[in-house]
Amino acid sequence: MFMTNRAMSCLTVFSWMSATVSPAIGTMDFTKRVAFCGPNQILHAYCDAVSLTKLACSNVVVIQGSSIGQAIFVLLAPFTFIVFSYANIIASVMRIADGQGRLKTFSTCATQGCIILIYYVPRFVVYSAPYIPNLTMTSDLRISLTLVYSLLPPVANPFIYCFRTKEIRAILVRWGHGWRNNTTERTKPKTIAVITR
Repeated sequence: MFMTNRAMSCLTVFSWMSATVSPAIGTMDFTKRVAFCGPNQILHAYCDAVSLTKLACSNVVVIQGSSIGQAIFVLLAPFTFIVFSYANIIASVMRIADGQGRLKTFSTCATQGCIILIYYVPRFVVYSAPYIPNLTMTSDLRISLTLVYSLLPPVANPFIYCFRTKEIRAILVRWGHGWRNNTTERTKPKTIAVITR
């Protein structure tokens, strides 16, 4: 229907290009307009605009505006598409008469929703914290949240989908039983029975 090979190729190329071009434009714009003075070390795991603006000596209001614009395009546009997709999925699932099918579909959507929330909620907190009055975020908390949204979803995703598949679960159970049997056989004492008459 909509997801043909050509459509998937176009979406893939668009996502790769936007992930490459958008940060490059932001970095060039940032370094061209901002003067830096004082310390030149960024206390962060990744080089991001929030960390760089703290090192700037000049007015960074314009740069912060362009950063917010990029964040809206790069983060909120896909998030809006995801929310719209899930709303359509939920509406379609509610039309399913079978309760078991509805439960299975919601189970799949719930795990995907958790991964999406793990990605977007910490990112939202990191990017919106400088604009919320009376909210200060320590560097350690900002770095921790950045590592959570950068590393946890790609690491957790394969595990979630592997453990949801019956065949992979059965293989892991057999592997676990085989490993357990091998370790118990090694620990059994070897006895020799001697029979005398």
